[in-house]
Amino acid sequence: MEPVHFTSDGWIVADGGDASQPLPCPSVAKKDGGQVGRLAFLPSFRIGLDWRFYKNFSPGRALAKDGTLTLQAQGNSLSSSSPMMFIAGAHSYEIEAEIQLYGDVKAGLCLYYNADYNVGTGFDGTRRYRYRRNSSNGVGQSGGSRLWLRLRNDRHVVTAFWSRDGKQWQRETWGQEISGFNHNTLYDFQSILPGVFCEGEGYATFSNFSYREF
Repeated sequence: MEPVHFTSDGWIVADGGDASQPLPCPSVAKKDGGQVGRLAFLPSFRIGLDWRFYKNFSPGRALAKDGTLTLQAQGNSLSSSSPMMFIAGAHSYEIEAEIQLYGDVKAGLCLYYNADYNVGTGFDGTRRYRYRRNSSNGVGQSGGSRLWLRLRNDRHVVTAFWSRDGKQWQRETWGQEISGFNHNTLYDFQSILPGVFCEGEGYATFSNFSYREF
């Protein structure tokens, strides 16, 4: 490695020196916490930084303001909706959000490898749905256009939960095992990415988003 610095117009300039000799540390971590990890900003829905679309970058579909994401619906399936996702970088974690529907839409949370291999949990104005490999089936009543959803990935074992108030949670009866969703079996040089999606005609809002590792 060789020390570098940025010029005022954004270019990188090498500082020279003998890279074979020990170099001074450019900065020292603070004892009171140091840098904040990028995952701490997930509830802000920073599109293009932490969050990105799958293949079809459409920033006009999404508006993030005051911790709420407004996502325009697209397509009629999980893959054609081009979900917004982020890199978790962990083996065991869960994501959670309060979701409000507007129009004839389905929205929810997903774990996405590619257009053919993905799983998730979602709902519309009448039913809750389980998603697997780009298809969905009803698993119960939603009771309206507003739900809290939680999706857990515990070392490739996926479970889902739902709530009407964000406090009292009920676990879905289904579970899925996704250890085969990797490049060794499916190619594509992808990895499983957690995210949010909205399909149909209309839009959905996502708020109170949280990401937890365990």
